[in-house]
Amino acid sequence: MFQPIPDVLELCYSLLELLFSKGIGVAFLTKGCIPDKTMRLLINHADMVKAQVGIITPDDSVRCIFEPNATSIEMRLQQMGKMVGGGIAVEARLMPILPGITDAADSLDRLFQMIANTGVERAAISTLFLRPAIAESLRRLIPDEQAVKILLDLYRGTERLAVHAGHSSVIPLPRLKREETYTRVRQMARKYSIEVSVCGCMNPDIGGTCNIGGKWLLPYIQPSLFD
Repeated sequence: MFQPIPDVLELCYSLLELLFSKGIGVAFLTKGCIPDKTMRLLINHADMVKAQVGIITPDDSVRCIFEPNATSIEMRLQQMGKMVGGGIAVEARLMPILPGITDAADSLDRLFQMIANTGVERAAISTLFLRPAIAESLRRLIPDEQAVKILLDLYRGTERLAVHAGHSSVIPLPRLKREETYTRVRQMARKYSIEVSVCGCMNPDIGGTCNIGGKWLLPYIQPSLFD
């Protein structure tokens, strides 16, 4: 959401304005730059908004390689803090965790410290799951061929896993490796009082939820005398 195309951003604003005017809440995930007027609109309807901001690394040079068209880490953190300050429910989304690249202890520590400084208290996580197109993209975009080989070798010999996404399947890290990674991430997040949940859509063999839709209070409906 919030792709840097003026017509798309204007349409997005108009749609949000329409939904809010009809009393309809919105949940969104973004790695983009939220325009100022859209940010004001969201904050003015904070109780109707659930936001997730994708952020996988504290290092903008790493971001440039894996998310070349996304906004900077600094901008995402600023936006997270602004939304939290405006009363919006905000979560971080550490997806995908790249084995051997973004899962080092010092990297995770810096990232969770940055997230905690914004006031965000929840994060959803999942490791990278491979499809042929993703593997080819990694080979094409990452100049360090040895790093790519080490990353892809971690996935060799594992069986495909059916995921809750259009009856699709992916190549996962072995389950024990994923569980070990999630445990380490949880421990690091706990240091900064951040609650972590594992995406169950991508980890059906482990379970959990990425909470992409947020948690909404059900409206109270006065029961009819004739029910």
